[in-house]
Amino acid sequence: MKLQKIAGIGVFVAMGWVSYIAVQNPRSIPLFRYLNIQAPDLSLFASKSHSVNARKNVEQNYQTEVVRVAEGYDLPPSYLLALIILECGGHDPCGSRFEPKRFRQLKNLRDGKRRKFESLRRTDLEGKTDDQIRQLATSWGTFQIMGYHTLTLSTEMDPIDVDDLTGARAIEIGVHWIDVNYGSLLRDERYKDAFHMHNTGRLYPKIGGPKTYDPQYIPNGLAHMSYFLGEGEDEDTPTAVATPPPESKSEAVELIEFDSVEDPIEGETVLGWQVPPSND
Repeated sequence: MKLQKIAGIGVFVAMGWVSYIAVQNPRSIPLFRYLNIQAPDLSLFASKSHSVNARKNVEQNYQTEVVRVAEGYDLPPSYLLALIILECGGHDPCGSRFEPKRFRQLKNLRDGKRRKFESLRRTDLEGKTDDQIRQLATSWGTFQIMGYHTLTLSTEMDPIDVDDLTGARAIEIGVHWIDVNYGSLLRDERYKDAFHMHNTGRLYPKIGGPKTYDPQYIPNGLAHMSYFLGEGEDEDTPTAVATPPPESKSEAVELIEFDSVEDPIEGETVLGWQVPPSND
């Protein structure tokens, strides 16, 4: 009896493994290789399913508020809705992602081991504990805004802290950050640059491919935009795949290393921040 149960479990596991391989890499199944025939691309159906679920999540959880807020900033709701899918899969609540490299950089700034980090100075982190620095080195909310950005978004009249990135004002704060940092790209309909800017802090490279953590980040984003614009997806539109659920996004992520810019030029965008005009 025990042998039958073990055999049954083995068969179940084997079937699950074969199903996974059939979707992820059907050409690796020995039968297809032996017969030298074209394996069916089952991943299309899986990605379509993920895409549909993510879009339903966004429509149900965020669309009404995003459309309202976007209108106030003259930004395209379709881009913002697509970005939410890329960054958190449309889930509510969204996950968070701790970034060890940013943690080290912020700690070094606090401890006087570096002069500045992006637009921050040591005084911005004075007195903050390691736990507080960890929160600042984590991305939060629907748009996965880094916690340390709240230090520059916050004003005396409108204080903002990390908790606000996942609170009732999360959409408003996220859209405001996007508008400040690369809103002009969106108003100029430079969507490829905008997606790349949000994910990497830089415009889409003029030479070579994207530097996004996922090579399909931008094609997926454009596909989601087409859907929200009511254009559907034709044969030339990449199939978009939703970001994994929050629990699978909690792993540490190392970001791309960029050279620091000591004296940025007016009008340039540096690591996601547009250099303001000089008052001289």
